[in-house]
Amino acid sequence: MNPMTTEVQILKPAAWPRPSGYSNGIAATGRQIFVAGQVGWDAQCKFNSARLADQVKQALQNICAVLGGGAGRPGAHCAPDVVSDEPG
Repeated sequence: MNPMTTEVQILKPAAWPRPSGYSNGIAATGRQIFVAGQVGWDAQCKFNSARLADQVKQALQNICAVLGGGAGRPGAHCAPDVVSDEPG
């Protein structure tokens, strides 16, 4: 591989629809995996609960599904940023 070339693999769990305007995850040279856009909806883009705790749990499950697409796993040097507009 040319050191000036970056290999990139888009990660999308097989059962999920193609995202519009973003990627669920990217694996790059050196097995760097970038995960973005994960919210508390399921694989069919539907929220199954209005409760924040349930949506956070679903978002974490979504992150694990995306990581699995790149043979990654949670806890392997992961630094998540969580953003919420829920008060309290």
